[in-house]
Amino acid sequence: VVGGSVSVQETSEQPTATSATSPFLQSIEGGSTMIPAQETVTNDSSASAEDRAKTLLRQKYGMKTLEEERLNQEQQAQLRAQREKFAQLQARAEEEDFDILALLPPQVLQGIFTLLQAGLAVVGTTFLLSGLAITAEAWSKATQNPLPDDIDNFIATIVEPNFTTQLLVLLGFSITLGVLAAAQLGSKSAQYREE
Repeated sequence: VVGGSVSVQETSEQPTATSATSPFLQSIEGGSTMIPAQETVTNDSSASAEDRAKTLLRQKYGMKTLEEERLNQEQQAQLRAQREKFAQLQARAEEEDFDILALLPPQVLQGIFTLLQAGLAVVGTTFLLSGLAITAEAWSKATQNPLPDDIDNFIATIVEPNFTTQLLVLLGFSITLGVLAAAQLGSKSAQYREE
């Protein structure tokens, strides 16, 4: 440590035969074979004896602090759990009748259905009201009984230009709800089986 900064020196030493056969060395899948760079300690009188000792123990013996070891163990446990979950999902995907809806919790599925049904109800209602408003405007033009200017202007500038878009959104909600319902009915959990 020089002036508060750590100098890093890469070593080009090859591992000896005894260190390569050491039982505590393990192979890491997909890992690099490069030797990691190590911190070098210089005899700097400004560094405390404790800092120099920690750096020396880390450098020479690869020792870690308790916090670093715990963090490393937690990360390894999380990685193992993720790998196990991925292996389970991959095994389920390799089955012939993979059911993606079985992966979703029932509350999520119910929330999706509720959202689609509410959207379908709201957009369907506005679509019907828009159709009635356009019909009323057309009726007023045909019978030459004009609507009030504010209502006529609202129908002509807001309702009519968005009528087709409302229809597309309505169809989107309807199709999505139908596809999801069909997928749910075709899933393994919805089929009757005698065992």
